[in-house]
Amino acid sequence: MNTKHSFWNRLFAALLLAVMLVTQTTTAFAVEDSHEPTEPSTVQAQDSDTGAEEAGEGTDTPEDESPSEGPETALQTVSSLEELLQAIEQAEAGATIGIGCEIICTDMVILGSGTPIMIKRTAPEGQICAYSPDGVGVVTMQNITFDGGSIEASKAFVQVSTIVNFRYCNFTNCVGGAVAISSGKGNFEYCSFSNNTAQQGAHARIDDGLADFESCTFENGIASIKAGAVACFANQEVTLNNCTIT
Repeated sequence: MNTKHSFWNRLFAALLLAVMLVTQTTTAFAVEDSHEPTEPSTVQAQDSDTGAEEAGEGTDTPEDESPSEGPETALQTVSSLEELLQAIEQAEAGATIGIGCEIICTDMVILGSGTPIMIKRTAPEGQICAYSPDGVGVVTMQNITFDGGSIEASKAFVQVSTIVNFRYCNFTNCVGGAVAISSGKGNFEYCSFSNNTAQQGAHARIDDGLADFESCTFENGIASIKAGAVACFANQEVTLNNCTIT
């Protein structure tokens, strides 16, 4: 009996010890499992926050830099002589004014001032016409760059049918010709013509009337028929003094 009792006691003690060992092992594994996910997730959260901060810095950088480049200036477009004169009066140096229709300048009109500006063609119909019924009115255009915008057009950007005084004007990128004189007279002083194209007379075409060019330059004129620079069809006198044609 003692032997059996002792056997059962040892067996019970062994089972109890086994249970205790299993319990300790399970607890240890449970603690390890609970810590392993926690540490990586904490690191991941830190990395995520860092990435968000870096992303934020990347987003702010262009916004901080963009003001230094300056906002794009919208092209002011006009459709009448009154609007054009007002836009010129209010324009700052280097401003661009767009025209997409015919604008007629009558006697005593002065386009431009001491501030250089640009008048740019925005449609094939865009054209400046100097006109007076008797052909003897006077129009003045000064300190203006007439930019044809390389827009396909069938007419010259500036049409002269009266007396027009051009001073310090530039004519560039005009398709269909820069200036056409149908009557009256064009007086050009210190003007430049560049990169203009037409069938005849890319920079200037004188169909009738007079023209004087004083200290003007003509370059890169292309005509599909003839007269890449100046075409003279008039019986009256056309004078070029101290001018350069290339």
